[in-house]
Amino acid sequence: MPTMSTYELKITGLVKADDPNPAEVFARFTELMDWGTPWAEKFGLVYEQAEPLKKDTAPTQEWWRVPIGSVLAEMSVIAAGSTLNGQKVQGQPHKVPVGTHLDITDHTVLAPGSIVATGSTLRRAPWVKMAWEIRMEESPRWDLGADGKAFISGNYQLLVMQGIMGVVRPGAFGENWDNESAPDELWWFYKYKSLPWFKELMAALITFNRAFASRLEESARVRDLKWYCGNGAGP
Repeated sequence: MPTMSTYELKITGLVKADDPNPAEVFARFTELMDWGTPWAEKFGLVYEQAEPLKKDTAPTQEWWRVPIGSVLAEMSVIAAGSTLNGQKVQGQPHKVPVGTHLDITDHTVLAPGSIVATGSTLRRAPWVKMAWEIRMEESPRWDLGADGKAFISGNYQLLVMQGIMGVVRPGAFGENWDNESAPDELWWFYKYKSLPWFKELMAALITFNRAFASRLEESARVRDLKWYCGNGAGP
C-alpha cells in the first residue's frame, strides 16, 4: 500500500475595482510567483536530501522498507528475516562493521530486531510539482442601493497563485513514520516560518504590496498552507 503526501500553497491579493490597468499589476504578480523564482525552487525541493540520523532507530512495524540510495552507518544491524539488497538474511543477523558503511542499491526490507545506526542516511523520495497555477479572476464588488437591496457595482480582480507539491512512497503511513519520513514532513510543515523559502516569499510579497499599495483592495498574502497525507486504497 503506497503513501501519498502533498503540500498546497495558495496566495491571493485583490486589485481595486476601478484600477485602470489590472493587467499591469497581474504581470508583476506573475513575475514574483513564477516557478523559476528562488523562493519557489526552494519550496519545491522540500527536503529531498535527508540529514544523517542523530540516534539509533529500530523498526517497530512488522516490516520496514529502506529506500534505494540510502546509506546504513557502521553498527547497523539487519535482523534475520530481512531482505538486504535483494537477498534474504538467514540465520545470524548481518552487522555493518565499524569503520564501514552499507549502500542500499536494491530492494531492502528490515525485520523487527534490526537497528539503523546513528549516522545513517535514509534517502527521501523526490517531491514533484503537481500544480503551479497563476491566474486573475473577476470577483464582484457588492453595494447597497437606495432601496436597501444589494447589487453588483463592479468587479475586483483577484490575484491567485496555487501550487501543489507531492510525493508517493512505497509502504504504509506507519512504515514511513517509522523511518522518519512522516515526522520530517510534519516538522517541515510546522516550522515553515523559519525556512528560507518562506522568508524569501515574505520579502517578495512585502515588496509587491508596497509597490502597488494604492491599487490593491487587499494586499497579496499567503491564504493557505496545507499538508495532506494518508495511505492509498488502490490495487
